[in-house]
Amino acid sequence: MISILKMDKRFLNVRSEFVVGDIVNVTRNETGQQFQGVISFLEMAPINRAIKDGDHTEYIYVKFEDRSAYSTWLSRGSAIMIQRKYKSVQKYVICKLNGEYMTAIHDAGGYLMNVQEDEFSPNDIDSMLIWRVAYTIDKI
Repeated sequence: MISILKMDKRFLNVRSEFVVGDIVNVTRNETGQQFQGVISFLEMAPINRAIKDGDHTEYIYVKFEDRSAYSTWLSRGSAIMIQRKYKSVQKYVICKLNGEYMTAIHDAGGYLMNVQEDEFSPNDIDSMLIWRVAYTIDKI
């Protein structure tokens, strides 16, 4: 069952205390399941990218050593960072996902129109977006 989450006002227009490289425990609020990871990317950006002057929130990407975090938590529409051999890390949004492969579209600044789905291995996942309304992130 997927629940619809409303943005918590505590996370609007305020940066977190995290910095890239922080080791964290991430807990899924709905299930209590927890994985340890490292903050890999932080970005303060609009919640709705079409409204540049609207409320902002911090997009927090976490890299998990235990790769089962990805197979457990990722689903269609999840934002991820992909690291392919000899290429830089780039943002993607998952379209289809199964155990052996996934397809995703490149997130070019939030504009996802008329784009091609690329196929990736789950091993190409560098990190995933962790929303503070669905997960609790604790620095270790």
